Amino acid sequence: MLMEFIVVHSSAFLGFAAVGPERRLTRVLAVLGLGLLYTLFVGSFALLFHSAWPLISFWTLLLNRMLSIILGPKPQERDMDFVAIGWVTGFVCYLGFIFLTSLANLPHLGITAAVVATHPVPTGGIWADNPWRAAAFGTFYYAAMGVADLIGLGTPSADESRPRPRRKLSKRNR
Repeated sequence: MLMEFIVVHSSAFLGFAAVGPERRLTRVLAVLGLGLLYTLFVGSFALLFHSAWPLISFWTLLLNRMLSIILGPKPQERDMDFVAIGWVTGFVCYLGFIFLTSLANLPHLGITAAVVATHPVPTGGIWADNPWRAAAFGTFYYAAMGVADLIGLGTPSADESRPRPRRKLSKRNR
């Protein structure tokens, strides 16, 4: 949940950095700069959990973003809409399911006290103390994001994705 918080928080900034500037090098440098800034937060999670996986997964995601800048086509104006709608969808789902899993009386989903004892978490809090809430959050959140992708939320319509033909001007309108 901590990593997904970083992903949701950074996705708008990184998305606009990836599609905003005109020059490809500027976009790559902007993503790298933001990545270094967010590495401070991700690095603190890695230290807290005595594990390198947060840094590895975060930089894998950033490299994926940079590859799309380097190898992908030049961004179009509609790409900004896609970034904005994608971020709003993720933000609303994240906060909505945080509140739902915090407040609702959820079943333990087979996560017993014995299971919790075998996987100690060095922090406290509602999701560390009640890991079935974190499992429910992940299920709800990723299912909702998957449905949003399946229905094409924020993607350009077929008409918008095709280049528009140039109209010839009549002699009168030239």
